[in-house]
Amino acid sequence: MPQPRAHAYAKLNRTTGEIRLLHLQPAASNTNPVKCYLLHAPLEDTDRTPYEALSYTWGISSRSEAIQLGDHGFLVTENLKEALLALRDPHSTRVLWIDAICINQDDVEERAHEVLRMLRIYQLASRVVVWLGAHSDNSELAMQHFHELDLEWRLSRDPAVRTRVIRLLKSVISRTVALGYGLLVTLMSRYLISAWNIIFFLGWVPLFSRSGLVLDLVRLVTGFTLFDMVLSVWAGYRELRTDLANDMATPPPEIVKALAAFFARTWFRRAWIVQEVAAAQDLIILCGSAQIHVISFFNATHAIDRRVANTSTRSAYVDSGYVRGAMLRVIVNKAAIGSLGSIGGADFGARTTRADRLLNLLQQFRFADATDDRDKIYCLLGLSSFAQDESGVNEDAEDNAIEKTARSTFYAMLKATGRLKTYPPGRQTGPVEASEHPRRRY
Repeated sequence: MPQPRAHAYAKLNRTTGEIRLLHLQPAASNTNPVKCYLLHAPLEDTDRTPYEALSYTWGISSRSEAIQLGDHGFLVTENLKEALLALRDPHSTRVLWIDAICINQDDVEERAHEVLRMLRIYQLASRVVVWLGAHSDNSELAMQHFHELDLEWRLSRDPAVRTRVIRLLKSVISRTVALGYGLLVTLMSRYLISAWNIIFFLGWVPLFSRSGLVLDLVRLVTGFTLFDMVLSVWAGYRELRTDLANDMATPPPEIVKALAAFFARTWFRRAWIVQEVAAAQDLIILCGSAQIHVISFFNATHAIDRRVANTSTRSAYVDSGYVRGAMLRVIVNKAAIGSLGSIGGADFGARTTRADRLLNLLQQFRFADATDDRDKIYCLLGLSSFAQDESGVNEDAEDNAIEKTARSTFYAMLKATGRLKTYPPGRQTGPVEASEHPRRRY
């Protein structure tokens, strides 16, 4: 492989709205070196090559790995190298947009321009691919459990399955009624009347049933009414269901441990994932060689929600950190109906502005991580529709401190709203439920 050196990036044509797309060349084995090249393409051109956008954690910059970019070597972080190996197809070229490679990170002006276009880049991607990292801490077990939960949720929502359950309950009740008649006949054959009289009696059962005589006889002989029997069966079913719910809400310790390690991955704390996930037309999640579609992943979080709600004891799932996955579901559902700025229940009424939405987003995601603190603002600007010219946010080479970015954003919001609105630092907004709006995507 050629020795790594600074890649000679060709300038992007801003007039045509160009972006760079990474073409990852195929390889039959992961032992083969990673080879790729860059091509320019107009972002808004519908005839351009479809691409996938990568959502990932940069990783530790000091732990660099070499790939071949064009005719030269190029250094990427260890985590990105692992992602490229996992994404590489054995037979065909894969077209990707990856910020660390497709943006000239040494060009401050270009970086500032592209950062503010990233929402659009993720919106126009055919699919967003989430890379959580290589397998570790029994992550295979966690991914397998998500698929099992997805199946559980799908079956519970399937009308055909619900119909079969109702039929089963009806069958249990009818068998209970039949058992009552059978018990009555057995007792009468032993203690009361002859076989001939039983046959005669059974011929009058419909008449007795209409008059309630059979029910009275069952109660007289057994001490129970048929209603008591049905109620007993139902109570047993409820008790069995409660025991089952408690068991389901207490998964094996190894699963809880695997889930806790899974949701503790740094990707879930990234500030940029709010924008990347909300913008995605389609999304898959990769962890090592295992993958799951975002719909299946969200179904799994629904299933965990239900397990936690149905148990009469504290569920072990609560300690797994699964709420991070549920929060992604909320972000996507809110974004699908254009109300992402209302996360946390903030209500600004008729005076809601783009600045208000930005303020609320900044409050809700203030604990998210970013390599550059300014990214905590940049990643939310597009989602709030608070345009760059409104915010006054502009990254320049001479003075790009977080203090300047935060100050210019604050003054711009103050100017836009004409009022000073802040949240107390300790404000608790409480849990957010996913919207049930019919247009929701996941």
